[in-house]
Amino acid sequence: MRSYDIFALKLITSQGYPLAIGGICRGTPGELWEKRFKKITSLHLPYKDIYGVDLAIAKAIQEIGSCQSLLIAGCSLDVGASIAKGNSTGGVIGCPWQPIASSQGDCEILPCGFSLYTEPGGPGFAALADPAKTKDTVIAIKNLGCFASNEEIINCINFKGINTYLLVFDGSGSDTQGRLIAANFEKTKVISLI
Repeated sequence: MRSYDIFALKLITSQGYPLAIGGICRGTPGELWEKRFKKITSLHLPYKDIYGVDLAIAKAIQEIGSCQSLLIAGCSLDVGASIAKGNSTGGVIGCPWQPIASSQGDCEILPCGFSLYTEPGGPGFAALADPAKTKDTVIAIKNLGCFASNEEIINCINFKGINTYLLVFDGSGSDTQGRLIAANFEKTKVISLI
C-alpha cells in the first residue's frame, strides 16, 4: 500500500479571517506543503458572497498546490460575515490540479484510489475509499449533527474503516463550526476555527 502524508495548519489572512488549510500528499512530506500554504494568508476577499468566497479559496489553493504530489487540499475559512440562516460558505475541498467546480451533491473518483463527496453546505470529504463508502460516511457524519465533537466525528469515520482522509466543514454561516480534519494511518490532525 502506498504511503500518504497529511498536513493541517491554522492561519490568519491579511484581512484577519481565521482559516484551516490541509491536505493529503505523496512523495513529499506534509511539512513542505505547510510551508508553501503559509502564502495563503495573503488571500484577499473583495466580496463576501457565498460563491465568491469559495471561488477565491479554490483559486488560491490551485495557485499554490498545482503540483501532482499534492493529491487533495481543502480549506475552511471564517469570513466573519452575517450570512442568511441556512446558508454557509468558506469550505473548499478537491484535487488542486483538476478544474475548479461547485459541489454537486455527488461522489467523484480522484487519483490514486481516493474519492470525494461534496454537497452544498458540506461537509466535503475525500477518502482513500470507494465512492459508495465515502458518501455513506458523509451521511453518517451529518447524522451526528452539526455540533458533534471532533472525537465523535473521528470515531464515526474510523468505524466505517477509513484511515486516510480529509474532511472540511464550511467556516462561515449559521450552524457551522469551521474545522478541518486530516488523517492517515499514523496520525490525525484537527484544526478548529472556534
